[in-house]
Amino acid sequence: MTKRFVTVTTPDGTVLKRQTAREYSHVLVTERKGELGISISGKPIARWDAHTWIGRPDLVAARIKSTLGVTGTTQPGLIKEYDTCSYYLIETDK
Repeated sequence: MTKRFVTVTTPDGTVLKRQTAREYSHVLVTERKGELGISISGKPIARWDAHTWIGRPDLVAARIKSTLGVTGTTQPGLIKEYDTCSYYLIETDK
């Protein structure tokens, strides 16, 4: 299988990408809030991070339930919000 890049664009326009041979329909992304600082490795901590990539639309609800404990949500947008971060479901760029 040929590898290619799958991308997703966050609400603020940041593009996250993954090189893969698989197909993905959705991504559960994390937006970090507040001061981000520097990681242990010395790299800046990203505001946006791809939490989990989801292969098919029919798997979206199960992945959100297993990851965040939220049921009945399959529509793109804000899924869950905490003081330190928010989780969004976003469709991959076509």
